[in-house]
This record gives sequence, structure tokens and C-alpha cells, in this order.
Amino acid sequence: FVNLKGESFDDLNKRVISFIKKVEKRKGPVLIVTHVGCIRAIYSYFKGIPFQENIGMKINHGIIMKCSIEKDKKRVNIIKN
Repeated sequence: FVNLKGESFDDLNKRVISFIKKVEKRKGPVLIVTHVGCIRAIYSYFKGIPFQENIGMKINHGIIMKCSIEKDKKRVNIIKN
């Protein structure tokens, strides 16, 4: 599905993952503040699951996730939802 003035879920996912791969190259912590669509894409990327698999996942306003990469292993923890 593509909104007439928007992007598809696949387009959103590709755009977000492209950004995250650039962020991964940085040294030190990074804070990202974003909306639920991007949160889903980031969560899927760090969990290694297809974006479509978490469409039904309940994500509350103010969610806090901690994402990390240690020895090429991606981790994501939901701290507050």
C-alpha cells in the first residue's frame, strides 16, 4: 500500500535502514527520536526479522529502545513501552 502523498512500508524500511547503517559507522552513543514507522523498521533490523512481522506489535507513545552492536551481533531491548 502506498499513500498518495507518502511512501510504502518497503520504501520507509529501506530509507530507515540506509540511515541506520550510516549511524552504525559513528563512534559513541547516538540518540534517535522518531515515529512508530521508523521504530518498527529499526526494531526489525536489530532483531533480524522482516519488517512485516512486527506490524501488529503494540508500540506506545514514548517508547524507549536501546540498540547496540557488539562483535557484529545486533541487540535491541525495549526499556519502556
